[in-house]
Amino acid sequence: MSGRRGPTARRGMTKEGMPKELTQALRAARAHVAAAEQLAGFIERLGPTPNPADIAEYATLLRRERATLDERTDALRAAGLSVPSVDADLG
Repeated sequence: MSGRRGPTARRGMTKEGMPKELTQALRAARAHVAAAEQLAGFIERLGPTPNPADIAEYATLLRRERATLDERTDALRAAGLSVPSVDADLG
């Protein structure tokens, strides 16, 4: 061996060679997609007149979707991706 360290040995890198911050952002983005898919599935099943159980389920799904959006935004910001004009709209 030449003694050189490969890209995976660099500090803060995952074994796939992606920086740790981007790996976390990717994981958060996938969680947000999953939460949005769950919300879409709920909408597909929703009847014409929501009942109290539907409203409770919607509240749960909406909180999860918003939480994963915040996690994704924070993870991307930590990875160096930020758009202040858009971030301000996200609250």
